[in-house]
Amino acid sequence: DGATDHTAGAHGAPATDAAVTRFSIPLDPGQQIQDGVLLSPDGRRLAYSVLDPDGLKVVLRPLDTEASAPIDGTLGAIWPFFSPDGNWMGFSVGDELLKVPIAGGTPLELGMATSGGLASWGTGGMIVFSDDGTLYTVPAAGGERTVVATPPDGIWYRRPRYLADANAALTELVELSTNIGQVALIDVATGAERVLIDDGWDPRYVPSGHLIYTREDGIWAVGFDLADRSVIGDPVRVLSNVLQRFAQAQFDVSDNGVMAYVPEAESSATEGLAWLTADSTSGDRVFGEVDGNVSHPRISPDGRRIAILASEGDTSAIWIYDLGRETLSLFAEDARTPVWGRNGDQIFYVAGNRTDVYRRRLDLGAEPELVLESEAAVALTDISPANEFLLFDRDSSVYRVELRTGAVEAVLERPYEEWGAVLSPDGRWVAYVTERADRNEVFVSSYPDLAATEQISNGGGSNPRWAPDGRSLFYTNTPGGTYSPHDIWRVPIAGGRQPGAGVATRIHTQVLDQRFDRANFDVARDGRLIVPSFLADGGPGQQKIQVVMNWFTELRRLVPGAS
Repeated sequence: DGATDHTAGAHGAPATDAAVTRFSIPLDPGQQIQDGVLLSPDGRRLAYSVLDPDGLKVVLRPLDTEASAPIDGTLGAIWPFFSPDGNWMGFSVGDELLKVPIAGGTPLELGMATSGGLASWGTGGMIVFSDDGTLYTVPAAGGERTVVATPPDGIWYRRPRYLADANAALTELVELSTNIGQVALIDVATGAERVLIDDGWDPRYVPSGHLIYTREDGIWAVGFDLADRSVIGDPVRVLSNVLQRFAQAQFDVSDNGVMAYVPEAESSATEGLAWLTADSTSGDRVFGEVDGNVSHPRISPDGRRIAILASEGDTSAIWIYDLGRETLSLFAEDARTPVWGRNGDQIFYVAGNRTDVYRRRLDLGAEPELVLESEAAVALTDISPANEFLLFDRDSSVYRVELRTGAVEAVLERPYEEWGAVLSPDGRWVAYVTERADRNEVFVSSYPDLAATEQISNGGGSNPRWAPDGRSLFYTNTPGGTYSPHDIWRVPIAGGRQPGAGVATRIHTQVLDQRFDRANFDVARDGRLIVPSFLADGGPGQQKIQVVMNWFTELRRLVPGAS
């Protein structure tokens, strides 16, 4: 298959007129690309983050061989990145940033939290990363982190990447209320910010003289003068069929022009749902395909329908599947966090701007009705048993909005972060997540007085969901961190004057691809769970990675005039 020729021209300076060649690398059956495809700076090694039945890990494949293998020490790893010499792999697990030799071994902790996605390892021995929207650097050998730039309120910096001299970094600048991204340049020494592109995210500079970034419709490029750090000419779309997961395009480019990406058509992004029972290790498919990444199923009160999210890039839509008729219909475009009304005849949801809450009846032709205009981003979590109020998260606290008057009041507004509140079917108890001592745990309190409280999870927990009979509470946790595959646990709840929680039992191991602080599953009346899982039908369709050698030749043709 010409494998021995794959690294022709894969060392040294990028060629200007070398022939462009392409080949594909199939993933092992059952593997799913997760947090990135990446190339070593010299273009000799390909790495990719995958989820398979064993968990989340980073797989390494030298491009001059056909052998690939997980890097020992990367179980649970997210957001991997290479060192400048290609001999180390950096990544996050839970709240820690770590590194490990690409040959494998015991990970070395760099000692701080990271919650903003990809980090970048510069030639000067520093790593730049984002944590809660602020940019930091930390020595690659480990040590104290240093603030580089703090954005204004309501803005986050995400996914920074060093320029070649490591004196500046390209980064996303994201407005949280709208999730609209810009490409910005940050001076590492002063923190000064300059916006380069108004619509884009996940930027990087490549030595062909181009700035490359992502939009919803693909990968774009524009000339970039590295000396004065300015854009040259007009942007051009250079790749349109690349898979995006959670606004991150699954592609990378080496310093010498090797490019790798996951074709969108080969992704498992068009997946359905599956039922899981307490003793099952695989699921029964509910329906086939829908465009977008299927997530966050919500079962109607009568158990006849399921509302789901289908997300592509930064946009999502709500669809409804009728279990009896086996039909799938679009309910609301540019919408998220659906909550069923207790009668099952309407759905409440947040609009794409993340601040406006609407309700809409299921009747054909029914128009949305505005419920709440918020000044900050919100996420709906539940509705009261009598349809009196909605619970929602805002600014890491829990609130309620009265549906009759529109009045908003705090439910859980305490010194620590709390979110994800859901009411028991009888409305007497509220389950929620609290972050204390740098760990998330699930608690249940009496409602509305919050007088009787019990901790439900032990060793970490999030995403609570009540069983319809109120006698059990389900939640998720993972030893690998928030963004690793989640286990599902079940706890009996006796009720009475206290919650009366029993012993937690883990009923499923690493079955959920959990990416948000929202339960990515729901519980049916018969105790089964509905999940968007690659376990259904033995796994998703086989993915592949497309590799393009000497891509700079093509890039210069598409976007001429770069420096």
